[in-house]
Amino acid sequence: TCDAAAMPTPVPRPLILGHGEMGRAMELLLRAHRPRIWQRRDGPTALQTAVGASDVILFCTPATALSELAATIRPWLTPAAFTVTIAKGLDDAGRTPVEALHNALGPGRCAALYGPMISEEIRAGKPAFAQCGSADPQACARLGVLFAGTALRLAPAADLGMTTVLGRPHAAASTAPFVHHRTARLAPFLASARVREPATPRR
Repeated sequence: TCDAAAMPTPVPRPLILGHGEMGRAMELLLRAHRPRIWQRRDGPTALQTAVGASDVILFCTPATALSELAATIRPWLTPAAFTVTIAKGLDDAGRTPVEALHNALGPGRCAALYGPMISEEIRAGKPAFAQCGSADPQACARLGVLFAGTALRLAPAADLGMTTVLGRPHAAASTAPFVHHRTARLAPFLASARVREPATPRR
């Protein structure tokens, strides 16, 4: 698991971008940290203020909104801030969530959480599990501090090759050719993010 004790850090100051089902689930998990919440209707001034006062930015938005929103907040990020996405799928340009954040912010400021995180179950107080993947070796420890004592258990990612492409590990059988094509194009990024490509499926 991600060892929160291995990295003494200041109390995290989380910001949740998006307040849909998963945004509300993250708000519940992180209630001890009193997270800031931003929704698009709050406007750019409120966004700038919230980003400047936060050191962990959680993107609880659809994949299609990541690139534009990440580019918007980049000038306002504090030097110690890093971002986290829990989005699945691809954006309108065919990029994965981590690829979109990587392109907008650079690999060292991005992390991804993937796993059986079902918003309804989290909000009902049931346990959840996620893997953390990032090019930053300290990202998982920082997230361990953030989620310590919550119902979300984190572990370092052993293989995010599939989930960074699809966000749906169970979809491998029906989408193997697509996965192989996408991971071939993403090979440099996957290597820099310390994740392994899935093996080419046998025919």
